[in-house]
Amino acid sequence: QADDPFQRGLIALQSDRVAEALDAFTDAESQHPNDARVHNFRGIALVSLNRLDEAAAEYRRATELDSHMESAFRNLGYLEWTAHQYKQAREHLQHALKLAPDDTFAAYYLARLEVADNHPQAAIPLLKQSADKKLAWAQLDLALAYLSAGEYAETVGSANSLTESNTASAADRASAASIVGIAESKLHHDDKGLAALQQAATLDPGQEVHWLNLTRQEMELKRVADAIASVQQGIQAVPKSYALQLRLGAAYFSSGKYDEAEKVFRSLVTAGDPLPTSTIGLAQVLLHTGRAAEAATLLIDAEHRLGPQFLIVYFEALALDHAGNRADALATYLRAEKMNPDSMEVHLGVGKTSLLVGKTDEAIEELQKVVNAQPGNLPARRLLSRGYAKRGDQTDANKYATNSTAPDAEPESNLVGDFLLPDWQQPTVE
Repeated sequence: QADDPFQRGLIALQSDRVAEALDAFTDAESQHPNDARVHNFRGIALVSLNRLDEAAAEYRRATELDSHMESAFRNLGYLEWTAHQYKQAREHLQHALKLAPDDTFAAYYLARLEVADNHPQAAIPLLKQSADKKLAWAQLDLALAYLSAGEYAETVGSANSLTESNTASAADRASAASIVGIAESKLHHDDKGLAALQQAATLDPGQEVHWLNLTRQEMELKRVADAIASVQQGIQAVPKSYALQLRLGAAYFSSGKYDEAEKVFRSLVTAGDPLPTSTIGLAQVLLHTGRAAEAATLLIDAEHRLGPQFLIVYFEALALDHAGNRADALATYLRAEKMNPDSMEVHLGVGKTSLLVGKTDEAIEELQKVVNAQPGNLPARRLLSRGYAKRGDQTDANKYATNSTAPDAEPESNLVGDFLLPDWQQPTVE
């Protein structure tokens, strides 16, 4: 009725006249302050205007007025989920499902919450009902829940049903194939994993995530030539992809093609890369080709440009050390140590350099930290043995001595694992 503000609000909301709807619901609320429906719909209008705190208060008031209003509990739980308030969101979404067990919306977002809160097993039964209806989004989410739970065979079975669908979009089939590829790779079914990842890239070549997963697995399997060819294809399909340019440099670097790697990384640095990754890549190339002083200058300039970030400072110390500038290297290692006191690589660098400049006690203290945390770290044990020997403590020197002939190289790759071989990129599902 024209004179009913609640009805006017509903009509305005249906026509996407949100501000007008909010005014009408506000009028309705003043007339009927204890009507749960009014508070619930006023909350919906406020969400559309991004006034989320006010919306949450309206939903909460609706649940207080009517403990059986399933939609108010569902709306409040969804809003809390988006704010990462998982405990409250779980309670309200579970209550909504208790009131309406077939509410697909509440079940879906409760499942998303459980996956985000590292409880993927709890998400699986919530998604199965919708997945059984052959809804693509539900099949993808169910497969991702299985993947997060480490149930890789179930992941393959769930996602495969979508890759073979005649009705699913190419993008959904590609996402499913990517999930299959990750799961098969986790199961060490290398050829099946690569085939699925290649299928994903073929079905949806404009999505860099599929090329990143394909080239990641090719590099994992030491098929670096294949990785280079694949990432070049990916760059043709997604020419503005920063991540694929980095992957190309990483693939060249892994295969020992340092000239090609240098060109890729240098072009990104020259273009003003706001992230340190390409600078670190270029610095590694320079270190591996005997240009430590040039690497140090590059990293010092990067620190001035990008600020004192841990990886930049660590590699700066490493480059100064390799260039023979021990005093500056030690000072820089100590700066890196303050930035990341849990890094054993940095403690090893401080200990090794302290030993070289004659600070034996300091070296022993740092190297002992590494050996205590990593008893099998042979370079650290060997250096610690030397330190105790220099101090005249032959008993402890013998305790940490090792017959290994492995070089005292810093474990550089451990610090830049994401640069060369990052985590799997799971397809996003909206």
